Amino acid sequence: MMNSERPDIMDGAEDPRTDPLYDGVGGYIPFAYHLLPVRALAKAAAVMRAGERSGREPEGWRAIPIEEQINHAISHLLAYLTGRHSEHHLANACCRVMMALDMDTLEVLPNPLIEPVNQDEPPPRRLGQCNCCPQRG
Repeated sequence: MMNSERPDIMDGAEDPRTDPLYDGVGGYIPFAYHLLPVRALAKAAAVMRAGERSGREPEGWRAIPIEEQINHAISHLLAYLTGRHSEHHLANACCRVMMALDMDTLEVLPNPLIEPVNQDEPPPRRLGQCNCCPQRG
């Protein structure tokens, strides 16, 4: 593991802690890949395949600055919100955000909850709610 506090994205550290994904053989997987929306990932992968088939370099997006990736993502989101649905704008926005995430070096990798959850305590936040969004009643 690159950092003892936060696992690297590709690391699977052996961890004897109680966790449903720890199998005792293959190592501890600190991320919940099984919770990612598969349909959304498939749509993003289809956009990437279309780009590849149109002649784009597989890693050519790395030459585009992160600010421009974010700008393109916002542009795709606005296009979707204004009713333009012909160019798979949500999937394109998702790809641009994932590209920006991959390129990001400023934000540290979130530290996933490794310790078992105390079932007697309510979760601190609702599912799908980040720390920057206001609490809803």
